Amino acid sequence: MSHTALRIRYGGLTMQGDDADALGLNISEDAFTGWDDAPDSSYDETSIPGEDGSWDVEVTLASRLVSVEGYCLADSIGKLGWWKGALNGQMARPAARPFVVEKFETVQWALAHAVGVKFPVFGGQTFADFKMDFWMPNPRIFGATGIFAEGQAAVQYGNRGATPVFTVNGTRPSGYTIGGPGGRVLTVIAPVVTGHPHVFDMATGELTIDGALVDGKVTVGDTWQVPPGTAWTHTITGGSGPFQTALTETSI
Repeated sequence: MSHTALRIRYGGLTMQGDDADALGLNISEDAFTGWDDAPDSSYDETSIPGEDGSWDVEVTLASRLVSVEGYCLADSIGKLGWWKGALNGQMARPAARPFVVEKFETVQWALAHAVGVKFPVFGGQTFADFKMDFWMPNPRIFGATGIFAEGQAAVQYGNRGATPVFTVNGTRPSGYTIGGPGGRVLTVIAPVVTGHPHVFDMATGELTIDGALVDGKVTVGDTWQVPPGTAWTHTITGGSGPFQTALTETSI
């Protein structure tokens, strides 16, 4: 990978894979690990008594650990100290934040906690090595989001199933039903009023109207994903008006 093709953004910081000695945080060659590799698997293996092998059990993915190493160049001792504080300040935040990777004109992201920072500073120098470790509880990596109108086939090109988000507009006095693959459906009994869109995120099972969470209005809540490289045209019945499906590329 070309060293100039990489840029990482997290918590207001930018770490760049530049060959030139640029001021700021520079990623060292081959020192970005854990992102391009699949995460570890997790399973409970139990041997079959008196038989060869083990019982077949579900295999799940462990969380993802990513490390970034490099060097920081500053134009003064004071600025180097500022950089050290900026990295240390990423630690122990209450919620995971977007970890964004720009590489080869592609942007991907995951939600991450900063769980380790090393930034040794030696007196009189305006540069220092650094290392940051990130923990991603959800090991999935997300890419571009496609928006598909009613009648369009929703497709994504990751390597894992992607969960749709629906936006329903128009006039639907008795609610609506969205049809998915394999006969699965989502039925909402809350009315849709023009100018007050419904958004249903199938990953969380949450329905929002004008951005406010609404409970007790989903009577049939089947869930589904769109597999990688396949397409599915979602249908909607009940009332009339615009209907969109958002699908984000999902990979491991």
